[in-house]
Amino acid sequence: MLFTALALLLAADPLVLPLHKIDPALPDQEKSVIGPNDTERRISNVTRPTLTVHLAAQPNGAAIIVAPGGGFRHLAIDKEGHDVAKWLNGLGISAFVLKYRAGSDPQRDIVLKRAMEDYAAALALVRSKANEWRIDPRKIGLMGFSAGGAIAMRAATGPPELRPSFVAPIYAGGAGEYIVPADAPPAFFAAASDDPLTVTGSVPAYLAWLQVKRPATFHAFERGGHGFGIRKINRPSDAWPERFAEWFAALYPSR
Repeated sequence: MLFTALALLLAADPLVLPLHKIDPALPDQEKSVIGPNDTERRISNVTRPTLTVHLAAQPNGAAIIVAPGGGFRHLAIDKEGHDVAKWLNGLGISAFVLKYRAGSDPQRDIVLKRAMEDYAAALALVRSKANEWRIDPRKIGLMGFSAGGAIAMRAATGPPELRPSFVAPIYAGGAGEYIVPADAPPAFFAAASDDPLTVTGSVPAYLAWLQVKRPATFHAFERGGHGFGIRKINRPSDAWPERFAEWFAALYPSR
């Protein structure tokens, strides 16, 4: 029965699950737009956070919650979300795209606080479904891009019960103050050297992990700018998915 239910879920469109009880008095003002300077889809004014389930067809037991970026104003939901999840599925990793409350308030600190609440709800949901979704609860990671990377660093350095098993902040920024604990999860950092946020976000975070002698890898690509996501843009940053796959394989060697 469990196998049949899982097979149906894999064959259907991705399952979208609410993360909080919806207040009927709260209007849904979410907006989805493309552009204006590119062809990427962005979602803003998120007041009803969700988790979209992308299960791997041949799961290796690992799972990753994916937090897209967008400066806390919107979400680059495809190139830093659903398309990333599909790539992770190819590695045998079940992925869960976190649509957190980006753009729900003009104050970044408030949005970050709400985003962390949304992440906590997402982590609890994945853990509760671990057996059904063929996930090892000891292998639930968090990958975040830009503002999503800030969520990843906050989660990795927050209360022990909310820490992911491993963390991958990609061109992270805007995390604010945090202290890396002595038992912080293994971390994979990637960014481009021509991204101004690299020297204020990824580099200090990587050094902070090293300072407490926790496992950390940092790939600084010469060019790539900010916001490359999973897209191929004919720059050195195109190699980051391969480097992550290598890192993950070393973290969890196949038997």
